Amino acid sequence: MEEIYQIIRHLGVTDKYKGYHYTAEAVLLALRLKDTSMRVTKDIYPRLAASHKVTANSIEHAIRTIVDVAWNKSRRSLEEIAGKPLAYKPPNAEFIAMLTYYISDRGSNHNSSNGI
Repeated sequence: MEEIYQIIRHLGVTDKYKGYHYTAEAVLLALRLKDTSMRVTKDIYPRLAASHKVTANSIEHAIRTIVDVAWNKSRRSLEEIAGKPLAYKPPNAEFIAMLTYYISDRGSNHNSSNGI
């Protein structure tokens, strides 16, 4: 989990945002569900909402705020994680998927060439 937090912080996001922890937990869930057909709105938001006693909409909004912050503060780092230039700010599901695949790939390669 610390690796996930480190990457989120590298994107300019701090724990002052509610979505900081929600995003990390969403990525962790996505990593656990990566071999299944993961659906953010049907699988991840409801689970997080139940565990935090909030609505799925509040989870979605908080994560969207994290995407906005990352996009505005660290677009270049976000593009490094995506592995390509981004023509638009990614929606939440893409953002979570990018982080999930990035972390999964790092784990399988055991190294990172870009220092994130």
